[in-house]
Amino acid sequence: MQVAYLVQAQCAAMPSLNLSAFVASWLDKRLNKSLNRRTFEARQLRKFRALAHILRARSPYYARIMDERRIEPARCRPQDFPVLTKADVIQHFDEIITAPEVTKRAVTDFLSQSHDAAELFRGRYIIVHSSGTTGEPGCFVYSSREWSWGGAALCDLRGFGVLSTRRRKVAFIGATRDHLAGISIMSTFRSAVLRPFFEFESFDVNYPFHRVVDGLNAFRPDLLVGYGLALATLAERQLNGELAIRPMIVTNSGEAISKADRDRVKLAFGVDVRNVYTSSEHMFMAVQEPDSAAMRLLEDDLIFEFFPDHTLVTNLFNRTFPLIRYRMGDALDVDVDLNVNAPYRAVREIPGRAEQAPVFVNKHGERDWLSPHLIYSFVVKNVQRHQLVQLNETSFVFSVVLGSALSDQDRRVTVMAVRNRLLEILTEKGMENVDFQINEVSDIWADQKTGKFLMITKA
Repeated sequence: MQVAYLVQAQCAAMPSLNLSAFVASWLDKRLNKSLNRRTFEARQLRKFRALAHILRARSPYYARIMDERRIEPARCRPQDFPVLTKADVIQHFDEIITAPEVTKRAVTDFLSQSHDAAELFRGRYIIVHSSGTTGEPGCFVYSSREWSWGGAALCDLRGFGVLSTRRRKVAFIGATRDHLAGISIMSTFRSAVLRPFFEFESFDVNYPFHRVVDGLNAFRPDLLVGYGLALATLAERQLNGELAIRPMIVTNSGEAISKADRDRVKLAFGVDVRNVYTSSEHMFMAVQEPDSAAMRLLEDDLIFEFFPDHTLVTNLFNRTFPLIRYRMGDALDVDVDLNVNAPYRAVREIPGRAEQAPVFVNKHGERDWLSPHLIYSFVVKNVQRHQLVQLNETSFVFSVVLGSALSDQDRRVTVMAVRNRLLEILTEKGMENVDFQINEVSDIWADQKTGKFLMITKA
């Protein structure tokens, strides 16, 4: 059979990796590996001060902060700056960015129309969006050079080294038709720089899963990358004989994976699962190889500050959309006893987002699930928040919070756009039989116990 019908059509190819930036980043990382922690931190600080000089001239938001706090770029530290939240990013987008031609309104319009991660904003910028546990969508912008610099972290992952006697086949199983971190990063394998060494295919979790299985059987990947739930489902299909692949490496990213599911994956494929921590804001952040008890922080271009219930991250390589002391909801547990090569620090396994996948009975009478990523990557213009409430195995309610300034006509148009997008998702999954109702609400509140916003819940 042909795999092509499973693979996301690329309406505009991701730009070729900036080779000079990719190689320079790789060399920079090699240099860092030879340093002790004190020298490494001094080098990070020099990078940060160089960034501050640039932002003083190019970012109205940071220029104002430096004036208000009397911050001197030549002597500053990240701790001199205030914490930056996702709400701040949304509110001050046009001031933070150093590319005046990129505006929040233009990016929002772009994301409401483009569902192809490889499509560039204005032909030159990579846009990645994230909802996060607050329910507020955040948009993050990279130039080709910055994307290439951050993408060089691939060299730190076993199995992705380019020296090989043949092209390695890489398969990604996840949400493939929106500007999410996973598919955006994985689409880098289609670049001209990496194409001689890798053959890449993506398989959308919103297809009926038997089609994903058929496509993987035809492709026979060497490296399998996907969300935890998708990997666990594939392991079940492998054990019952529907799937027959032998990947050298299995990598989990984007979701937490339980010990039971990890053990099941090892039983099915004969290899341990590698965990990679990525984000829309910073690309690669940490990696846990199968033989390690720790996740090694990828600190070459990220400065981490640890707190009991969150982490602050300063990004040193993104000068287009700079993030200083950006608040991440994940609390990272640093463990000095874990054996990690200097100068990098280690953290215990990061739990990740734990949304429950809604399971419905499809039109064939079979139980299948919708990936949580399809729900929290849901983008429709003028929708500020949304939540899926599952009623039973054949129905759900989709609540939306719309902009308060919308006219009645705009509200009707927005609700119709939401309905059409949901119908598209359900039809692709073979769940046209599932009923849903769209409710416009004034707000959607976080869970009282956890303080986190759930985009998927049950009645």
